[in-house]
Amino acid sequence: INNISIEPGKLNTKIILEARSSLSIFNSHYSKKFPSTIVIDLDNVKTIQEPQFIPNESTLINRIKIEKIDTDKARILIDLKERVPYRIISDKENTIIELNKIQKSPGDYILNPEIKKELEKSTKANIHLKEMYVSENKDRIDITARLSDEAISQIFVLDNPLRLVVDLFDTLYYKPISVYPVNKLGIKKVRIAQFQVSNPYTITRIVFDITEPKFYTIDSSNEKMVFSFYKETAAQSVPVISTPAPS
Repeated sequence: INNISIEPGKLNTKIILEARSSLSIFNSHYSKKFPSTIVIDLDNVKTIQEPQFIPNESTLINRIKIEKIDTDKARILIDLKERVPYRIISDKENTIIELNKIQKSPGDYILNPEIKKELEKSTKANIHLKEMYVSENKDRIDITARLSDEAISQIFVLDNPLRLVVDLFDTLYYKPISVYPVNKLGIKKVRIAQFQVSNPYTITRIVFDITEPKFYTIDSSNEKMVFSFYKETAAQSVPVISTPAPS
């Protein structure tokens, strides 16, 4: 790990780990001993750099600590001001830990500046969300959305009740509100509906009603978005994510 930096945002805070190649993550979860501390275990790590980080009110993070747990393994401990949903995004050089802030009193719709730039460049016609299905695996629940094309997405979290929200831009959903009961691994249900049409954006909204903030992944490929929620005891291999990482 050559460098660690923090990018706070209105919806999400990013912790960016820079390395010569994609980091191998073999486990991630919230600590049972310290419930607001994220644990991330890394494999094939030769050198690490302690982050130079000064906490402030605009970030979710109190402290970041890195420790060696073996000759080529390291553990990142992220102490948060409050427990929030999070995901990990990997590419060739950077590994991004995206912390989704819980919006306590949401007002007007917040559009991430990065997402706005993507939408301004996009030339895609309306995308269709064709169907969604839930499947259970040994160590996780997968919720798969089938699309007619890859969609630009924005992720945020709302409170009372706790909801993980995924907005798909330029996307139409022709069915009425659809509800998929899950009631496993902290997911109560999943809801899909057309949030708005051309006002100024066409948005289909996917809402995950969750019992508590936890680790999840999104794998976007082959006109599908797969949202995965894991058992706490499972070792989680983090997939490469093709969708953009909102701030």
